[in-house]
Amino acid sequence: LDFANGLTVQGFEIPSLLVRRAETEVELKEGQYLALAGLIDNSTIESISKIPILGDIPILGAFFKSTNTRARQTELLVFVTPKIVRASEVAPSLPTGEPITWKWPGWMRKELESQPLRWGVQPSTPPSASVPPTQP
Repeated sequence: LDFANGLTVQGFEIPSLLVRRAETEVELKEGQYLALAGLIDNSTIESISKIPILGDIPILGAFFKSTNTRARQTELLVFVTPKIVRASEVAPSLPTGEPITWKWPGWMRKELESQPLRWGVQPSTPPSASVPPTQP
């Protein structure tokens, strides 16, 4: 977020987005790292302070106001360290089959069964079967 180039609306500061892009192709082994540097941002902020009314008078107003300029330079460094995730490490913990057959927390199972078409699952009771209403 960039507050220097943002807006002020009714006393609220709304920052603009600060985007820096770099594109590269590298080959790394697991555990090696890559450092991306050179994403430099130069910004200058100018602020004017003045005494109301007196600072607006042509020529004489210069004696009742001050201008401050601040220059700033920042550099973004990005460090990347790859970690190879093998499918065998993740796959055993993933559920298989229809979502309605998975082990869900109680509230989620009720949600799935109450709106089966919304979630793309088959209802556990056929639509023709009557289900007695439950009392709270």
